[in-house]
This record gives sequence, C-alpha cells and structure tokens, in this order.
Amino acid sequence: MFDEYVRPVVEAGLVKIISAPYPISPSLSVEAAPGHTFGHSMLRLTSEGAHAYLTGDALHHPAQVSRPKLHLPGCDDLAAAIETRRRLFSRLYEEDALLFPAHFAAPHYGRLDLDGDEFVFLPGNATRGSDRRNRHVNLTSRTEHQQPSF
Repeated sequence: MFDEYVRPVVEAGLVKIISAPYPISPSLSVEAAPGHTFGHSMLRLTSEGAHAYLTGDALHHPAQVSRPKLHLPGCDDLAAAIETRRRLFSRLYEEDALLFPAHFAAPHYGRLDLDGDEFVFLPGNATRGSDRRNRHVNLTSRTEHQQPSF
C-alpha cells in the first residue's frame, strides 16, 4: 500500500513531515492522537470561539465514548489509545466542541454530554440537556440511524 499510494506523493516532493502540534492556519491545527497507529493525529478547528475535532481513527464506535477501554481491533498501542480517548473526551466536553469521527454512522458527528459520571455521544445537532432518553447513544438503546458501522 505504501509503495502504491504514499511513495509517489513523497517522490513528487508533495510531503511535508511535521510534528504535532502543528498550526496549519490560525484556526486549524494538527494535534497528536497516539494509540491507533504510530504518529496518529487529529485536526482541531476553531472559529469564533467554537471548536471541532476531526479525530480520524481515535475511536470507531459511539460506545467508546462511554467505554473508552472498549477495544476494536486495530490499535498499535491500546494503552495510549485509551488515554487519548479520555483526554479527548474531557476536552470535547469542556469546550462543548463538535466531534467528527471517521467511522460513526449517520449523522457522522455530534457532541458529548454527561449521563451521571460517564460521557455519552449526542448525535447530530442534539444539544446538552435535551431529551437524553432518545438522543444519546449507549450500549442498550439505539435508534435506527445510530446502528454501529464497522
């Protein structure tokens, strides 16, 4: 895969090796998100005081928001992946930031809220404190559009 897709881009001189954190612009930066793979990163977008995180492979299923230790095969360093998720979830909650993970089913984005002492994923435009019985994704109830995608 490297030879087919990556090497041609490197050989064409189109690659810039960076270290995270790395500012792309005043509102967009690359941040470290270790665990899934060596050098795994995510993007942080800030605009007019609002924040969003495009998290790549830091998590693969909404259940991992409530259960960051939930392991779905593919992490090179599981302990680092779990710690990345925990730190990320705290930041998302504190900043009331949007989460754009790469692998969630439609609507593909959301925010975090607290249900007791655990984080829960609120899909789409759901807001904190809204009708949690039907809005957040947990391990026991899902609406049709919230089925897991692997």
